[in-house]
Order: sequence, then C-alpha cells, then structure tokens
Amino acid sequence: MRRAGVCLLLLALGSPAVADVVFRVPEVLVRPISDSKPVGISATASLHRPNTSEKGGDVEVQYEEYFVEHDVSTAEARKAAALLNLDDIPATRVGCGTCTRREMEYCETRVLMDHCCCERHFLPEPFPWLPHTCYVGPHRCHPLAHDCVKYTRLRDCCCYKHLAQQWKGIMSKSTSMISGGMIVLPLLFVPVLFFVAYL
Repeated sequence: MRRAGVCLLLLALGSPAVADVVFRVPEVLVRPISDSKPVGISATASLHRPNTSEKGGDVEVQYEEYFVEHDVSTAEARKAAALLNLDDIPATRVGCGTCTRREMEYCETRVLMDHCCCERHFLPEPFPWLPHTCYVGPHRCHPLAHDCVKYTRLRDCCCYKHLAQQWKGIMSKSTSMISGGMIVLPLLFVPVLFFVAYL
C-alpha cells in the first residue's frame, strides 16, 4: 500500500513536466554532400544542441521546445478587471513626462512581449486583467524596448493606465455578453502568444 502511494506521488510529480511542453518549433538544416557544415534557415542552429532531431538523407530537422512560463486566463482576467478601480491608477508618474505616439504604439503592440521576457511568474503580475500566455524556450530573450529597465519605465509611465482602461472595458463587455446568453468573441478566448527564452 505504501509502495503504491509513493508510485502515485512520483507519477503526479513527473507528469506536469511532460504535459508542459506546449509546442515544438522545427528548424530545417540542409547539409551539402561535399561539406559537413550545416546551412539552412537558422543561422544559429549549429551553435545549439537540439532537443531532438530527425535525419533523412541530407536534411536534418531539429526541434526547440517551448513551455508555458505563466499565464492569465480569460476568467482570471475578468475577475481582476471587475475589482480594478481606474480612479486609483494615476495617469502618469512623477518624472515620466509626456508619452509619445510611438511609445503608445509600443503599449498596444509590444509591451506584452517584453513583459514575458522581463517578468517571470515569481514576480507580481502587472497585467492581471489582461488575458495572456507567456512561453519560455531554450534561448535568452531580447526585449523589444532594448532592455528591461526601459520596458519598466514605458509600462509604468505610458502603458499601465491606458491598457487598464481598455481591458476593463473589454472584460466588462465580455461579462455582459455572457450574462445575456451571447457567445463571447473568440478573440477574447485566444491567449496572447509570445516566444521568450530563459534569462
């Protein structure tokens, strides 16, 4: 009986590691017959050891595995948005200055990518009201804002209030659509995908 309990515990501890692999990205390498140096679509593929590979003639397929680092589900985001008080969020912070149009475009299109690169699950989630999924892979990520310090400044000075207003509205509408018996737009259920790597 005791032995069976230990086996069940080992299975429970071992299974998430296998289930956590979300997807594998292939890199195809073509090896010329006269030369052993790989050439192909990935310039750095020969520098990294692949997790797995399949060989067939002069073509080799290598895979990189990506895992969920952390995520905020639509249900969790909806709860957080309901508790969000926009009056408690300052429009900007001391020393921030005015945000440019380019910085506001960064908030709309790239801030979540840098969030996934710079902030891991052990840090407080800055966007609990925004559904997203952050993935982690085998290579180091590079923030689109050039570094995590600049990302943090843009997040706090330009993005936070803007995105909080936007997503509180989106989550409120999705809640009313559900309570009214309508189907929520599929876009709200599709998590934001980001490819990042271990720091």
